[in-house]
Amino acid sequence: MLDTKSADIEQYNRFNFRAALDALARPGECYPIRPLFSSPLLAMASVLLYGETSYFYQGKADFELVRAISGAANRVAAEADYLFADAPEQALVEAARIGSGESPEAGATLIFLADAGASTQVRLSGPGINGFKELRLPLSSACIQARRSKNAYFPLGIDILLLDQENKVLSLPRTTAIEILEVPA
Repeated sequence: MLDTKSADIEQYNRFNFRAALDALARPGECYPIRPLFSSPLLAMASVLLYGETSYFYQGKADFELVRAISGAANRVAAEADYLFADAPEQALVEAARIGSGESPEAGATLIFLADAGASTQVRLSGPGINGFKELRLPLSSACIQARRSKNAYFPLGIDILLLDQENKVLSLPRTTAIEILEVPA
């Protein structure tokens, strides 16, 4: 049974869309989101997916409801507009498409549910960051290296949204450079 009314879903989508935009505009900053059916992943899927988009999901959540509501097509990772996963996955970063010279906007967006377990000390720089920002990212150094490889030929590349269990979103747009400062032991 649904625990959220359709009017609530529209309000949540507006709120979460704004949080995602703010996160993309200010890489490295966290913004609160409202979970949908107790899931931050489903909340972002509800915001991003619609009938003309495609997605890939790797995890345990039930994406059928979001798929039914959005009309988005389920595809293999290499063909999807949006890749969702219950944890950051280097293989998904490597599989994600980067767009083309004619359509760089066709690069995939990856949305990972991340926990504080694996974290790497990094320095972010680029548009939306005043100078640089140092923080711990819930990504392995291998994931960061795979992202760097995917984003080597700007404007081609991928964007990453990281969601946590505290219902916050942090973004790593393709324009953000990530320098690894400390690799976890």
